[in-house]
Amino acid sequence: MKLLCTFSTENELKSDIYTISQYNEQYRIYSNLDDSTEFFIIHNLIENNNIIVRQKKYNTIFFTINSLNKLVEFHNNYSVPRKQYADKMILSRNDVLEFIPIKIFENN
Repeated sequence: MKLLCTFSTENELKSDIYTISQYNEQYRIYSNLDDSTEFFIIHNLIENNNIIVRQKKYNTIFFTINSLNKLVEFHNNYSVPRKQYADKMILSRNDVLEFIPIKIFENN
């Protein structure tokens, strides 16, 4: 199963949840601890404003393939210290790694 991440804002969250719930009963919402108006809805539904993410389940780490590649490059090997990135959404935007601290906001 491919996990998708929908980026949402405080104003759009209810609408985005409604849209996703029409097709998928299971989703999780994470909030950005650095920006209380930004949310990430993790689900397996294709919709606008989504990216494909992977998850390491033993730690809450979500990442894209591009960000993982950059992270491996950053560490100069394939041994990435996973605990260091627990509870993070790791993204590569404009060729720059972003480490967004997250916490579960809603789990249905």
